[in-house]
This record gives sequence, structure tokens and C-alpha cells, in this order.
Amino acid sequence: MILHSIKDGFFVCFLYYLSIFKIMKTIPVIKRVGVNSGSGISGTFLDEEFVFHYIAGGRWNFRMANHMYQVMPGNLILLPPFMLHVVRPVGRGNLVQYVIHFELFEGLSDLHKLAMVVSIPMNEQKRIADLFSKIKREWRSPEAGSDLISAGILTQFLGIYRRYSDEVPLSSPVSASGWQNIEKGVKFLHSNYQKAGLTIEEASRNAGQSMPYFSKLFKDYIGMPPLLYLNQYRINFAKDLMINTASNLSEIAEKTGFSSIYTFSKVFKRISGESPSEWLDKAMR
Repeated sequence: MILHSIKDGFFVCFLYYLSIFKIMKTIPVIKRVGVNSGSGISGTFLDEEFVFHYIAGGRWNFRMANHMYQVMPGNLILLPPFMLHVVRPVGRGNLVQYVIHFELFEGLSDLHKLAMVVSIPMNEQKRIADLFSKIKREWRSPEAGSDLISAGILTQFLGIYRRYSDEVPLSSPVSASGWQNIEKGVKFLHSNYQKAGLTIEEASRNAGQSMPYFSKLFKDYIGMPPLLYLNQYRINFAKDLMINTASNLSEIAEKTGFSSIYTFSKVFKRISGESPSEWLDKAMR
């Protein structure tokens, strides 16, 4: 009798923890919350997680595969993992976008089926702005439970997105010839940027194109030559390491694929307009 009771108790505990585990797998995990603003936001992005954007100010051309959207205040954008997208500002106004990066292991499995860009009415725009202030505060909070509260707020964002998923702004079809090849090339550069001696010829071969044609198409779609893109990508990672780790510049140069501290410093200054130490001094003030 006692043995049976113990077994029953263990089984009930097992079912309880199994149910908790299943629930936790459906909760989104937030990786980053931030605001991008300025008069010249642009770039090429390929993220490993979902990315939710709310456009609060300014206008952008937002290129994804064979569609070009001109996004504006009141637009929500939800990008699935590994979606290559190119962002260019329209005009000279101040650009503001709220951004949330998150992972989703299970649950909300139809997100990838929804339109990637939707429009929401004015009353929901105020609600989104209020929710963003809350999620930013909770995500940065060291208090217990802030991760779950943040995930709950993100779920409200996704609910609003789904509610207006039929409100899709107009987009312009654009040529996508070779886009998948460039997408392969960008993924290859992202996966191998730490490798010293990485060449554009390797990237073009991985993308299934000759180097001259790959370089031309890359510049047409991405807006810059592939080597410049690779170096900018490396320098962005280097800046993150400079701020968030105790690594010295020689170690950072090695971790980001530069053959020497001299090459790293030279490329850093060419891209950022100042030496690594000058940049770090300003960034840490």
C-alpha cells in the first residue's frame, strides 16, 4: 500500500513537471529589446530569431525576396528566422522603430503563415507604444519573474499583429533573380566571418555563382560590395565584444576574423572613422 502511494506520488510529480515543461516551451524567449532611431538607418540583416518591428517614425523601403514595401508609422513587421531583408530610408526625416528579437520553440506555429507587414489603426498605435515602454522596462529588470512578464507582453504584441494580419499595405514586386543565391552567400559570410583568410570567392562558390556575377548581384541587392559587407559585419561584432567582454583588441581581432591587430585597426578606422580605442572611449562615456 505504502509502495503504491509512493509510486503514485512520483507519477503525479512527473506529470506536473512535464506539464510545466510543455508550457515553458510555448513561451517566447526574448533576446533583445531596443529602439533604432536616427536620420540614416539602413543595412542588410539576417537574424537567427524572429524579429518584431513597430515603425514609430519615418519611412523605409523594406526589401524581402521579391517584394518591396514602403513602411511607415503604424506598420508592424514580423520576420521569421533567417529572413534576409534590406532596409533603406526614404527621405531625410527622423526614423524610429521599436524592435524585439525573440525565439519561439513551440506554440503560435502559424506565425510564419501571416503577412510579414501589416497596418494597424491609430488607437492600436498608442497601445503598442505603451506596451513597448512596459516590455523594455520589464526586460531590463533584474527582478524575479520579469522574463515571464516580458513574454506575456510580447504575446499581446503578437495578438495585435494577428488581429490585423489582413491589413496588408501595398508592396511592389521586384526582380528576385539570383536573390536566393545572394541569401546563401550572406548566410555563408555570417557563419564563417571568424575565419581568417575567408574570401569572397568561397562565398560565391557556396552561392553557386561566379565571383564577378556574385559580386555584381550582391552590390545590386545589398547596396555594397561583398567584402565591404563582410568587414562591416565583423566590425559590428568587434564593437559588441569591446563593450561587453574583457577581451583585448588582439583577441577581438582574432575572434572576428582579422589576421592581425594592424589589419583590424586599419579596417576599423576605415569603416568607423576612428581608431578602436577612440571609438571605445566615446562608447564608454
